Amino acid sequence: MLQEMEINKLVPNDYNPPNRAYRSIDSLSSSLRSDGQISTITVRPVDGGKYEIVDGTRRFESAKKSGLEKMLCNVLELSREEAMDYNYIANKETEPDSPMDEAWRFFERLGLQEGQLFQEPDPSERSKKGVGHLPVQLARGLPSKDDNHVQGLAGRLNIKPYRIESRLPLMALPPQLVAMLEKGEMAIGSAEQLARLRLLEDKAEAHDMMVKTWKKCGNSPSDLNVSVTATLEDYRRAKELAEQDLKPYEEQVKDRLKKLKNALSTVDTILAEFCDQLPEELQDDFKDKFSEFVNVDVSEEIDADWSWPSDLLRYADRVSAELTKEDRLAQRLMALQSRRNKLQVNREYIKDHGECEYCGTSIKLSQYDTSIEKVEGEINETQEKDDARSSSSHINQNLSKAIRNVWSDYSSAKKALDVARKKKEEAVKRGTTDG
Repeated sequence: MLQEMEINKLVPNDYNPPNRAYRSIDSLSSSLRSDGQISTITVRPVDGGKYEIVDGTRRFESAKKSGLEKMLCNVLELSREEAMDYNYIANKETEPDSPMDEAWRFFERLGLQEGQLFQEPDPSERSKKGVGHLPVQLARGLPSKDDNHVQGLAGRLNIKPYRIESRLPLMALPPQLVAMLEKGEMAIGSAEQLARLRLLEDKAEAHDMMVKTWKKCGNSPSDLNVSVTATLEDYRRAKELAEQDLKPYEEQVKDRLKKLKNALSTVDTILAEFCDQLPEELQDDFKDKFSEFVNVDVSEEIDADWSWPSDLLRYADRVSAELTKEDRLAQRLMALQSRRNKLQVNREYIKDHGECEYCGTSIKLSQYDTSIEKVEGEINETQEKDDARSSSSHINQNLSKAIRNVWSDYSSAKKALDVARKKKEEAVKRGTTDG
């Protein structure tokens, strides 16, 4: 039922994702002042003679800001649950939620608790068909796409259950990574990989590891998958074997250290080739800094304190970014090519008229050809430098690939060993205390 209502009778809902209602308000306010209300908003009656806005919160906020006293409303009799579903569907048709908006919305709609983010689902809470039979709020861990609550919500929202399953873990991301995802600085695939680290179970440790893993791997879902998988596998193994003999951990670290040393044996060659091919403009910045990584002595001891491979990887990533963004050579090359083209066009004019087309000055063709040859030489020289820059970027990427995966494997194995040792010590201490 359409009805014009005083704006002071309208109240916002509490199931819009945070901050969504305040996006683009300024432009909407300007439009409302100039054109008036073009589309209705949807409301439902609530206690106290008020009407809750189901769809149109931003139009409502903009109307208040622009000074409107009344709004045309579509009044529907909806329960709170029906209103929440209606809100999502309406937003999806106009301006779809961001991934984090969806994560928040599904999390709230299913009534989940924060503690469930950092827990593994308990298989005993699943029926034989794999569909959850406990209330979502009581189940351990996040529900899967097979959970009957998730399937019911997906059906009402006309989306795939997997969409809900994949969005929910994003609620475990720390604020700084959420901000990057919202700004488009992080790919959704990268965010989903990082969110898997919530299964480290301790929130503070999970957040810390998410940030460290992002800084190490960057916006590469494949690299993140390798690193996250290794971390989780070693964590689970540490849990399972914490009370057992530490020898399996030590053997695994030794094996991965051996693989790491084999990978590092190629670094000297790669670095030498890299430094030799750098353009002169870049050599001073990078050559000296890379020299410290040549002929590094990798200790045979699994407890040795050395971290230079991770330092090298971080620096290699920064070099790669700078080489990729280095566009001075490309810009100069374009300018020189443009200049050469103009000179060649003017040469034809001089050939026919004996004077410059632009200034009218008499000039010999042989003198003008000398100028063209000079520009051609500059073009060739700049092209060689730009080719060297491109080649250097490729070599730098090879440097990272040569050790990134094995270094990640070694680091996660060493961490698993340290965790197992700590738990072993704590168990011994508790046993001594109890005794």
